[in-house]
Amino acid sequence: MYEVDVWLDGKALTEAQLRTLKANLQQSFKLSETQALLLVNGRSHRIKRSCTEKEATQLVHQFERWGIPLRVEHRDIPANQQTAPEPTLKGAPPTSFTLARAGERIPTQQFLARWIRGTVRDDEIWLWLWFVFDWFLFKLI
Repeated sequence: MYEVDVWLDGKALTEAQLRTLKANLQQSFKLSETQALLLVNGRSHRIKRSCTEKEATQLVHQFERWGIPLRVEHRDIPANQQTAPEPTLKGAPPTSFTLARAGERIPTQQFLARWIRGTVRDDEIWLWLWFVFDWFLFKLI
């Protein structure tokens, strides 16, 4: 499995292309002048990360209509992408976890949405409060 990143190589663009790009970014993506200037400063910028092949193709075609070439990179993603465990205090065993993928719902977001709707059970509330208390206490140590 792979993910696609789309890059804008500002070093390879002429001044005329940079001016055209700035105007088109402001018009098409409703960017402020400050935001557009950050992208047209002559450096390389990843303008889309971890997208599908279809999204990358659409973006490349849009920029090609403006006369701006983009670079597309394919990155292989391991099936079980995990981060290294953080060091813990008091000799507790490290726990492994995975990061949420782009656009994926985070469990606490689901909990808070259910809390707002009023569909959270009492035992879940106590568990969540214990987690917050434990986290706060850990920060004090």
